[in-house]
Amino acid sequence: TNCVNELKTLLKEYSKIPAKPELSENYIRWFPHRISFDSSTDSLGTYIQNDILDAVNQLISGEDHDAILGKLLKYAHIQRIRPHELVAKKTNLSLSTYYRYLNKALERLYQVLVQK
Repeated sequence: TNCVNELKTLLKEYSKIPAKPELSENYIRWFPHRISFDSSTDSLGTYIQNDILDAVNQLISGEDHDAILGKLLKYAHIQRIRPHELVAKKTNLSLSTYYRYLNKALERLYQVLVQK
């Protein structure tokens, strides 16, 4: 879906979220229910990075399938391990399975972010 593609775009820029206010604005627009932000304690971008990381870690600590999806998101988007072949190898997946799972991982993360 379109929302999942927008989430993918946001994750590609994960490390830049604090420096790019438009990324934070998009996140707030998509997931307003997730923002209980106190501007005195933190930057909004850092808050959003931590919120995404919490959701990814929630997947990692979940069922086996969710755990794999969470690890893919963490390695590929949050830690930015490159090339993708390295992440596939690290998670014992063929490259084609890796890319398929990475798309499923984005959909699953979107579900988690929408639920809270």
